[in-house]
Amino acid sequence: MLRKCKQSLADVAIFSSLSETSLRALEERCLWRTYQRGELIIGHLDDTDGVFFVTAGSARVIIYSASGRAVAFRDIGAGDMVGEFAALDHEPRSASVEALDKTS
Repeated sequence: MLRKCKQSLADVAIFSSLSETSLRALEERCLWRTYQRGELIIGHLDDTDGVFFVTAGSARVIIYSASGRAVAFRDIGAGDMVGEFAALDHEPRSASVEALDKTS
């Protein structure tokens, strides 16, 4: 019998101490998205304040110089989160985040 694979926050470090019941309740509130390689996940100076939890794949946090050169800050992968600063301070995004491969 084949089961449909459901996305989960089980491997996201910040949620490691949650009970299965609490984790499932949180997952029900998530908006699940998948990004393709090179796709913009968060744009520099966007006024959004969502937090992104990477459950699969990887992404890069970058900012572009005035000349258009990309400066990478860090790579994030499954189990990481990004966007928490804007969620806390409600300021525009300080960097862009782009998918390095298929990322959800």
